[in-house]
Amino acid sequence: MSLKDYEDQEKIRLAEGKKSRDHYKSVNLPGDRVTADNDIVAARKRLAAMAKEREKPNHGE
Repeated sequence: MSLKDYEDQEKIRLAEGKKSRDHYKSVNLPGDRVTADNDIVAARKRLAAMAKEREKPNHGE
């Protein structure tokens, strides 16, 4: 293969990688993907709600 062939393959590889990353960002996989600036107050409220739910007895005991 010539250098031109390698350069063309590299361009295709980079374009496919960008398309794949963009697709991954758009798909909502289990759990929400959010940015690094999460709301800590909301997170603490969710954790408190989960703790209350966990305190409930199982099987109506």
